[in-house]
Amino acid sequence: KVVSSKNHPDLDKYSADQPDLSIHPVNSKKFIVAKELYDYYKDELKDFDIELIPSYNEILSKYPKDCLLNVGRIGSSYIHNNYTDIRLEDELENNKINHIFVKQGYSKCSTLDLNYDTIITQDKGIHKAVKNSGYNSYLIEPGDILLEGYNTGFIGGVGGLISKNKMLLSGNPKTYTYGDKLINILEEYEIEPIFPDLCFTDIGSIIPIKE
Repeated sequence: KVVSSKNHPDLDKYSADQPDLSIHPVNSKKFIVAKELYDYYKDELKDFDIELIPSYNEILSKYPKDCLLNVGRIGSSYIHNNYTDIRLEDELENNKINHIFVKQGYSKCSTLDLNYDTIITQDKGIHKAVKNSGYNSYLIEPGDILLEGYNTGFIGGVGGLISKNKMLLSGNPKTYTYGDKLINILEEYEIEPIFPDLCFTDIGSIIPIKE
């Protein structure tokens, strides 16, 4: 089953429907959602046995208020700057999830998860911070990812794992300048890419509802 994201009323029209700006799974049983969209997701996710908690802060159009829920995750850590929604921050700390500080506010956009302890990122600051924290990170060149209204999108926005060894991508890696490098990394981890024959596009991540 696919649950469609909903446009956030206060975000830029080009990114308003991106799920990684409006919803963050603390774990498979508890999600924080933008309070402006709480009723929508409560209805859409009612059959999944998930506790939904509305964000404390309002999600607004201007940085950094637009990325309060855009938090990257790796292992028992979360990756973000100091502008995390208060309620999300509390839930992460209560679950003993440690903070890896980075300057990048769009941390979920900037990280494509491969497994529990490995990411791909285009952000040098995230790459360095993750490596220094004992995790694995692959650095891939920025650019050449479609996102209407912007010069480029982010690598984390092009897909997500739908099982331990399958990754759903938004488009064909052959349309992406660094597609061969991406495929080589996925093959190294025995992850099969699944994709439609479309251009590589930042759609705001694919967030699995169940582990």
